[in-house]
Amino acid sequence: MQFLIQACLSITLSHGSITQITILADESALTKSVGSSG
Repeated sequence: MQFLIQACLSITLSHGSITQITILADESALTKSVGSSG
């Protein structure tokens, strides 16, 4: 599975945050939740 580097650079999360990403059978990705600490 490949991600666009622009998509990765646009996401910033604090250490200790919990993020859920589901990778589907057709190689697409679904972000279920993006957490932030504090």
